[in-house]
This record gives sequence, C-alpha cells and structure tokens, in this order.
Amino acid sequence: MCTIVFRFNSRIEKNSSFPGTFCLAANRDEYYERPTKTMHWWGENYSILAGKDEQAGGAWLGVSKDGRFATITNFKENLEDKEALKSRGHLVTNFLLNKDLLAKSYLKDIKKEEYAGFNLILLDREGVHYFSNRTLKKNDLENGSHVMGNSLLNSNTPKINKAKSEFDALTKKPLVEENSLMDFMQSDSGDLSNFNKQRFIETEDKDIPYRFIKSNIYGTRCTTLFSIDQTGQYKITEQTYSCGGEEAEKVSFEFKPQ
Repeated sequence: MCTIVFRFNSRIEKNSSFPGTFCLAANRDEYYERPTKTMHWWGENYSILAGKDEQAGGAWLGVSKDGRFATITNFKENLEDKEALKSRGHLVTNFLLNKDLLAKSYLKDIKKEEYAGFNLILLDREGVHYFSNRTLKKNDLENGSHVMGNSLLNSNTPKINKAKSEFDALTKKPLVEENSLMDFMQSDSGDLSNFNKQRFIETEDKDIPYRFIKSNIYGTRCTTLFSIDQTGQYKITEQTYSCGGEEAEKVSFEFKPQ
C-alpha cells in the first residue's frame, strides 16, 4: 500500500528544469523486514537522490541532479508468477540514472509485460507524465491535484477521494507548512497490530483503507515531501518510521538542478 498526493501548476519559463511549481507528499508502505536505505545521494557521480530498496536494488521515489523526478506504486492484484518478473523499482532508477533522458522517450521503451502491475509518475522539463501497465491510457497530466494509490491514478475510491479532498483544502492556503503536510500524511491512520504476516499477505490484492498504517510487521515506512518553487529550487524532506509508526530518522535536502 502507498499513497501519493501531488499538485502542480505548469507554465512556460526559459532556463527552468521544470516549467512550473510542484508539491508532492508520499507515504511508502512496506514490510519492516525488507532492508531499506534512507534517502541519500547515490549512483554514478552521486547523480540521484533517493531511498534504496536493498533487496532488489531499485527505488520507489527519487530525483536526479539534472532535475527529473520519478515515483512508483505497485498495482494491487493477485499474480501467481511474480518471481519471474523484473523489480518495478528499477523503473524509477533507470529513468533517473540516464542523464537528460526525457519521459516520453523513456515510456515508449518500457516493456510493460516484464513487470507486475505498476503506476509510474515522471516529471521532466516537458511536464508531468503518468503511465501504468494496467491501462492503455497514457496521460500528460493537467494542472491541479492528483492522487495515486495502488489502483489507477485518481481512482474513484473512498480512500483516494478523501485524500484528494483534504489535500485540496490544505493546499488552498497561501503557504503550506511542511509540518501541516506531514500531519496530513500521518492522519487517517489505522492500527493493524492484530494482523500477523499471513493476514497481510492475504490483503495484497485488496486496498487497506488508511493513509498511514501502523503495525509491527507492515506499515508506513516513510513520508516524503517534495516541492519545486517558483524560482526552481527543489526541496525534499523524508521522515522514516520504525515498527508501530514510531518516528525515526529525518533528512532534508535543497538544491537547484544542474
């Protein structure tokens, strides 16, 4: 389970890595036993800023030094032969590690049958792009707010609709404080401490109706905030959590694309 909410306003501006402003908040939900590195600069010449899935080697969210951004969620479904498929986290890192690669070119070359279901958001100087291998529709997204969980983007579900409504209300304010966004992503919380691992496995093709999940086995592992302001300044903050939703390490980064 993951929840990603974002809002952007595109405009034409010369010498900008991204033509507009962008604000995103994301919760990554995963088993606590899966080894993970907190967001840091890595890759050749330390060219990408991302957390790292140390089991499969990919990432769920990241940004490149040249200003491109990518994030992915898994599609909730029941597949029998998942082990034969490629890790979806590499769809994020393959894009970010190829300097100056544009989203439209990258998306054209994805062999979607090689992966389990996914939703992918890419940002580059041409705009914001959405792609899923569970729909034929491709989207260059319009201005405004969007929500992505473990079904198609902006799906009409109670969880998605609630997140969008509350995010819209929050981002109507002239200045959205980082603490307000963190609080928003930690709200709508569900304590699933009574679940054992088998019960979580049985929910892998079902939607858990909470934005923030707590238990000792599976839960929200981190909240990431990412924004681009009108000057082109990038800011990223990641708050990680341990078992039971306890706050752990927090890191922040600011830079302008090179």
